[in-house]
Amino acid sequence: MFEHYLQKADFRNFLTKLDSPCIEMLIKNIEYFTEKEAEKRDEIVKGYFGEVGITTIVNEVTKNLKKMGKWSAVLDVGAGTGFFTVKLAEKLADRDMDFYALDSTPAMLAVLVKKLSKLENASITPLLGIAEQITESLTMPQKVYKPLGITLPASFDAIISILTLHHCMNPLEVFNSMKKAIKCEGKLILVDLCRHDFKEFREKMGDVHLGFELDYIKSELGKIFSVKKVEKMPSGCKCEESGRSADLFIAVAENLG
Repeated sequence: MFEHYLQKADFRNFLTKLDSPCIEMLIKNIEYFTEKEAEKRDEIVKGYFGEVGITTIVNEVTKNLKKMGKWSAVLDVGAGTGFFTVKLAEKLADRDMDFYALDSTPAMLAVLVKKLSKLENASITPLLGIAEQITESLTMPQKVYKPLGITLPASFDAIISILTLHHCMNPLEVFNSMKKAIKCEGKLILVDLCRHDFKEFREKMGDVHLGFELDYIKSELGKIFSVKKVEKMPSGCKCEESGRSADLFIAVAENLG
């Protein structure tokens, strides 16, 4: 049923009902990822980071999620095909965490749906929605989830977001949206690009922002969350076509209400 929903999803109508800002920009991003990346997204990610980089990202996020209690509900914002969601859910399978993978591109989620039948011990629920309006997005398709016996959490114990923020027009709007979706004392974990000057990333990788200064992330997050750390990671992201590389950062924050 969810596959059918994704195939028939009229995302322009979805965004209109949300009264979403920047509809045309969001549609443009969705078209980019549908046409250029959805079916080959996993291989593209492997090319960006290599096995060492992927392992570093997964281990860093896992380390922070392990500080959560068992049976936590974790939302991955901008999950795409679930490349990192699946790895994290499998790595944390012994903690009985429920993962929810939210993305705005139906074609990306369709790839994730195909993976779910092969998962034995991991719980992942795909969700259609946008980072700028998480809670509003999740109230829209209740008629899809209820027949499947899926009850969505009103809020989440943790939100993770890996390489999504630089595709979003307004980071502060995304942070506000995340705060509304995180429980009090819940955790936010972000991994994204440090500031760089490689303008070709906009076309080659569909980027809106050329990464972020760490002080900017710390400042913007600090307006809404209690920031625990914002620091550069030991591995980076490489655009194979240009050969250029950008550093990554990890940010961890807590929602104190």
